[in-house]
Amino acid sequence: MGSTNNFDIVFKRNNVRAGLLGLSNTSFGTNALINVTTGIDNTALGQGVLRNTTTTSYNVGIGSNALRFNTSNGNVGIGFEALTSMTTNDNYPNTAIGRGSLRNNTTGNSNSAIGDQALFANTTGVSNSALGTYALFANTTGVANNAMGYNSMLSNTTGFRNVALANAALYNNISGSYNTAVGNNAFQIGANYSNSTALGYNTVITASDQARIGNNAVTSIGGQVGWTTVSDARFKNENVQKVPGIDFIKKLRPVTYFVNYNAMNSFTGANKQNASNEHSSTSNGANDYQPNYQKTLESGFMAQEVEQAAKELGYEFNGVDAPKSNGDYYGLRYAMFVVPLVKAVQELDEKLEQKELENKTLKLLLLELEARISKLEKRG
Repeated sequence: MGSTNNFDIVFKRNNVRAGLLGLSNTSFGTNALINVTTGIDNTALGQGVLRNTTTTSYNVGIGSNALRFNTSNGNVGIGFEALTSMTTNDNYPNTAIGRGSLRNNTTGNSNSAIGDQALFANTTGVSNSALGTYALFANTTGVANNAMGYNSMLSNTTGFRNVALANAALYNNISGSYNTAVGNNAFQIGANYSNSTALGYNTVITASDQARIGNNAVTSIGGQVGWTTVSDARFKNENVQKVPGIDFIKKLRPVTYFVNYNAMNSFTGANKQNASNEHSSTSNGANDYQPNYQKTLESGFMAQEVEQAAKELGYEFNGVDAPKSNGDYYGLRYAMFVVPLVKAVQELDEKLEQKELENKTLKLLLLELEARISKLEKRG
């Protein structure tokens, strides 16, 4: 079977076109690329692939109904119904590899989806990248998101410029933006937080503008140098508020305690079944990890008591990290206690200097009295 001239070869099944070997277009499958007129360099393999393409070019569709409604250039759809709803892309092509990947995309462009139903719900969102089964599954109009891993950023719909790396990272985010999650189940909780960063397995974020490293089973975070806080006088407007020293320190109550991690996990929701473990029957024990919560006696303060102490003195103390949402909890920035402690030492030093001056004066008076007594004794 073949051709001895430059005419296209057309295949039919039950009198319906089922294949085309053209000069630049190639199709194989019932109704695949059946409406092409002036479009060139298109490849369609599978039933209904590139069915609506007429004048557009450079598309590749493989799999039943892939790129079915496409009327734009340069798209790649591989898999059952991959990019099936695609119409126009403003000449910024999309790439979809996997069953149902970018299935509902209509005019969104510059998207890349690799994995079963990756970016499935996307309609007009642009510049998104999804790698992994169900990655960015619910995204509709969100832009410039990057998700890699099974179920990563699964619930995101309108959030933009987020990064999720690993299974179920940023799983429940819906509209939050500018977030970063690295690690299995990192930042899994929270639908609308923004500008937050979670690094490590099961790291929990409880508010916007927050950065967390590791879950609450981590017992040590360190490095070769201390943490640096920006403290440049050129960028500070002097606050005339006086920092209380001794009065504030005296109100603090040092305590020893054990942390109830189960209560903390229940409060934040971290003890819920991990979204990435839905296929545990095939995990061969890979999902059996349980954090080793060590019962360690710790020392510190109660954040609520510190907050109250500062409030009583009218002191806007930024050492208390108060909750910023219903799912957030109190924390303390112990480094900030250095400031009132320094002030307390300065106040004590001033009192010590005053006492030394008083003692010096008393010594001089004593010497003078002793001299007078000595004179009186000599006269007697």
